[in-house]
Amino acid sequence: MTLFCLLIFRIVSAALAKMMDQAGRLINERKQPAGSRRRPLRLGWLYILTASIITPGGNPMSKFVLEPIQVNSSALKGACLLRTSDDIGTFILLQVDIPHRRSPHWEAVTHDLVHARFGARQAEVYAATRDALSAEGWLA
Repeated sequence: MTLFCLLIFRIVSAALAKMMDQAGRLINERKQPAGSRRRPLRLGWLYILTASIITPGGNPMSKFVLEPIQVNSSALKGACLLRTSDDIGTFILLQVDIPHRRSPHWEAVTHDLVHARFGARQAEVYAATRDALSAEGWLA
């Protein structure tokens, strides 16, 4: 009986691996621009199974929830609410003058702002923004 279960498991896992490999090839063919030299995506059946068992709602580390940052009315151009990294970039360009932008507080914000716009280093950017606003006395 155990040998039979092992044989069934091997057949199912081989079929699943083949289907995941075909799905990976389809994904790569759709997303890969002409002339790109990206490595093909390999979807392992073990990763798919364990990812769905361990985190049924998806990867919790990929979700970053931002609490809006309130800027008080003592800022250069008045109070506002910063909800996204685009709002932070707009605030820096329109409401922070150049001498303030060159301070170490705002340099730390602008250093990673491009990465935060695309989803990486968001927590660092929002923490640096809060630090810069509190250093200026603009954090509500």
